Amino acid sequence: MRKMCENAVLFLDPHVVTKDRGAPWLDCRDNYEWYYTYGFAYQPRSLLEVGVRFGYSAISICTGCSVPPNLVVLVDDGRDEPEGLEHAKTCLDGLFPAINVITHAWDTQKLDFGLVIEGRPFDMIHIDADHRPDAVRHDFEFFWPFLKSGGMMILDDMRSLAGERCVPLMFHVLPWLMDRQDVRILNFVNNYNCQLLVEKGP
Repeated sequence: MRKMCENAVLFLDPHVVTKDRGAPWLDCRDNYEWYYTYGFAYQPRSLLEVGVRFGYSAISICTGCSVPPNLVVLVDDGRDEPEGLEHAKTCLDGLFPAINVITHAWDTQKLDFGLVIEGRPFDMIHIDADHRPDAVRHDFEFFWPFLKSGGMMILDDMRSLAGERCVPLMFHVLPWLMDRQDVRILNFVNNYNCQLLVEKGP
């Protein structure tokens, strides 16, 4: 996959909170540019984001789409950024008035597996919440049924050191992910955070 945006700061800057300005993960030209690319490449009509912070990833995905999604569902427990969900919704509502933006202040590690989320199944799901290996596996297994056949799940921060051996998260995730029969395509994107793109099979 080729990166389709060289500088996400150009469209993200008006929506960046003060404390994030100058952060390397924002200004590196190798992070949110890729989220723009995922929107450009896959053109999702519905997006579910788990772990929102201030909504920069969702904004970037929607900006990359030639036609913005009809629905964006944002899930975050607010533990790290209590105002994050509200900020993300305000930004998305202002940028893309036609998108139905729904927020849920949920701790995904405590959700019931019988939960129904409006809009399922989704074209794209972005997982960027708790980066402990067991938590990532839980979020994957919980939200995977909410993804359409042929849809794309993005697992973020695969470079993060995690687990007892303190190795990159990717090496905790890949063994069980590669054993799944319903994964059709698995791509590794070696960008600032490193991401796994997981396409769901039939």
